[in-house]
Amino acid sequence: MTPKSPKGDFADCEKTERMETIKSEFNKNVIGGIIFLVLFYIPFIAFFLYFLWRDFFSEGINIVGVFILLPFVLLNSLILQQFFSRTKHIIIECEKIRYYSIFSPFGKTFYFDDLVGKILIHEMGKSVVYLVDKQNRTVFKIAESPYRNFKTLIKSIPLKPISFKPTIGQYWKLAVVEKMSIEEKKGSKDINKMFRLTSLVVIIVCATAIVLAIFMAIIRNVTL
Repeated sequence: MTPKSPKGDFADCEKTERMETIKSEFNKNVIGGIIFLVLFYIPFIAFFLYFLWRDFFSEGINIVGVFILLPFVLLNSLILQQFFSRTKHIIIECEKIRYYSIFSPFGKTFYFDDLVGKILIHEMGKSVVYLVDKQNRTVFKIAESPYRNFKTLIKSIPLKPISFKPTIGQYWKLAVVEKMSIEEKKGSKDINKMFRLTSLVVIIVCATAIVLAIFMAIIRNVTL
């Protein structure tokens, strides 16, 4: 449910200096990503799960199959969640910011009077902005990658910048969950390097599981 407009610093902005309504503009990568998901990625997931079921679970629970299935499901769930959570249609008006996404098809609104600032950090080399409420919790995320007018969107948000250096745990929580308290802790001096290294380890484990599944299936078919 969309909250009522608060009576605060931004409540009368339309009566004074009306700010132009700013809308997000998707870049070509988003359209290409959606086409790739529909035509290739999702069919590949469906085929791999069928292949896994046929060779490892058709006769009951298989430990090797479980070892392969869990990383595969976790990795691909994370990829899909990240893509769709970042891809939002954003509308910025003088006193509020509103967005629509696959997870919020009817839209959600945040009023600037309920927010205290914005955090700018980098995730995998791309800029990301988190809006922070009065409880010092991140409530909304805007990623650079989907938008060609990202800088315009950020400049249009009339909130002060907040300095925040996350730890590796906070970095992952922000990247995946997007909502957390921003109590200052001692962050890493090279957080991007640590994030990439952790991501690489996760990808290697999942890729190893997929290769192992294919190898085991080949061995089974040869020995039959």
